[in-house]
Amino acid sequence: MRPWILGYATDMRGFLRSKRARWSALGLLFLALLALAAPWLAPKDPDLIDLPRRLLGPGSGSWLGTDALGRDLAARMLYGARISLGVGTLAVAMMTLIGILMGTLAGHYRGWVDMVITRAIDILLCIPTFYLILALIVLLGPGIMNVVVVLALTGWTETARLVRAEVLSLRDREFILSARAAGASSSRVMFRHLIPNALGPVYVSAAFGVAGAILLETGLSFLGLGVQPPTSSWGNILEEGRQNISTAWWLTVFPGLAILVTMLLVNSLGESVRRYFDSRSLDGRHG
Repeated sequence: MRPWILGYATDMRGFLRSKRARWSALGLLFLALLALAAPWLAPKDPDLIDLPRRLLGPGSGSWLGTDALGRDLAARMLYGARISLGVGTLAVAMMTLIGILMGTLAGHYRGWVDMVITRAIDILLCIPTFYLILALIVLLGPGIMNVVVVLALTGWTETARLVRAEVLSLRDREFILSARAAGASSSRVMFRHLIPNALGPVYVSAAFGVAGAILLETGLSFLGLGVQPPTSSWGNILEEGRQNISTAWWLTVFPGLAILVTMLLVNSLGESVRRYFDSRSLDGRHG
C-alpha cells in the first residue's frame, strides 16, 4: 500500500491551482532569494560604521536610510532577513523532527512510554511558553544557535500531540497489522508505515509554526536576548529604531513592514496548506 501522504507529494497541481497558495509561495521564495543574495545585493557592508552619515533618511545616498552609527539600513535589513528567516525555519525543522519522533513513540508503544511523553507534554503546556523561553535563554545565554535550540525544545509539543493522535488511529489499521504479521520490526513499522501516513497535520502545523518562530526570534532580539549586535536581525534593528523613534522613523517602519509582510505570507501559505490537506482527506486519498 502506498502511504496517502506520498500521493499528496506527487500531486501538487491541486495545491498550486489556488492563487492564494501560488502568490504566498512566490512571495516567500522572493524573500528567501533576497536573503540568500544579500552579499551581492547589499549596497554596503552592514557593519560599516560611518558616523558622519548617522541617521540619514531614505534616499540620502542610502536606499532606506542609515542608523545611529551610520550603517546602511538596506544592507542590515537584507542580512537581517537571513538571520530571522533562517532561525525561524531551522527552529521549526528541529521542533518538527522532535515532535514527530516523540509522538510516534508515544502512539506506537503506548504504555509507560506514552505516559512519560504525554506527562512531559502536559508539563510544558502548563508553563507559559514565552517565560519558559526567556528562562532557558538566560540559562544558556543569548546567541543564534541558542535561540534555535530553545525554540525547538519548547515548541515540539503541538507536533507530538498531532502525530500521537494520528498514530493511535493508524496502529490497528489493516496495512499496519499486515506489516506486523509479515515480520516487520517496530522501527520499520514506524518509519515505513506510521510516520508517512501521519504527516498531513504536521505540514500544516509546521507552516504556521514558522511564523511563530520568526516572531519569537524577533521578540527575543528586540529584548536583547536573541541575536547579538553587531549581527543584524529584524528584531535588534527594531530595538535600535525604538531608541530613535522620534527622529528616525525609518528604523522602525521598514523592519516592522518586513516582519508584517513575512507573517502575512507565511500564514496565508499555512492556511492554503491546511485547506489542501483537508480537501485531500475528504476525497478519501488516505485510504
